[in-house]
This record gives sequence, structure tokens and C-alpha cells, in this order.
Amino acid sequence: MTRIYDISEIEVVKHLLRLDKIGFLELLPNNRVKLLVARTFRWIPNGPIQSNFRDQAYAEYLESNFDGEHEIMRLVNVMLSKQSVAALLNRLKQVAREFSEQHQEDAKLPFEEKHRISFMLAARPWLPKQFKSLVRKDYIEQHEQKKKEKSR
Repeated sequence: MTRIYDISEIEVVKHLLRLDKIGFLELLPNNRVKLLVARTFRWIPNGPIQSNFRDQAYAEYLESNFDGEHEIMRLVNVMLSKQSVAALLNRLKQVAREFSEQHQEDAKLPFEEKHRISFMLAARPWLPKQFKSLVRKDYIEQHEQKKKEKSR
């Protein structure tokens, strides 16, 4: 870390000890670390890490044109059955696990042969505000009524 970042070894150890104390990692001899949380961990909804990331990093992360050699961004809007949504979400979770496993496999490679990359998965029912305002009120009422009937 000190070779790459402008941070002293004492500062690194201080932060590693704090992460060790809260159970995020285990500090090993020679300041090596063993991660104790899965790389595919789920943030606590509206918890401190998710809130901080949303407030500080979302906009910065999305500033890219996503047209570089190691970049991609896709937004796909579709209508699916509950079963298809469940299958899609399971597949996305699997892709995240595979991404993490690839990191583990590449961990043995020299640092110079690796590239930093972040992978954001997000899926949710969503209609842009400008479209939502155009949805007929009677359609919303009918849809809400059908949801109530199904939940009985």
C-alpha cells in the first residue's frame, strides 16, 4: 500500500488494526491481511457504508463515459414475470461471485499485471420520474387493487 499510496506504514497499520478490531479483516504477521467478509457482501440498507458510498461515490463512479478499454455500462429496461426476475437476480448474484473468485485466482499474479476494476450490479423495479408522472391514475389504482387481491 505504501508503494502505491501516499500513506505511511504507521498510518496503514493504524487503519488495519481498526478494521481488524471491527472484524472486517484479520491482521497477520508482517502486516498481511486476511479478509473476513466476502467480496460480494451486501451492505446494510441505508447503513453507514451504503449511505457514505451513495453520498460520496455514486456520482463520481458514474462520471465516466464507459467507453474505455476496460469499461462497460448497460441499462436494460424490460418487463418480466416474478419467476424471471428471481432467475435474473440469482444470475446476477452468481456473476458477482464469479467476479470475486476471479480476483482470488489472480491474487497470485504480480501487481503490475493486474488492473483495478469495480463492478456495480443494480437491479430494481424502476420507472423514470418523467414517465411516472405520465402514468394514468386509474391504471395505478387498478394495479394497486390487483396487488392487494393477490396478497390475500
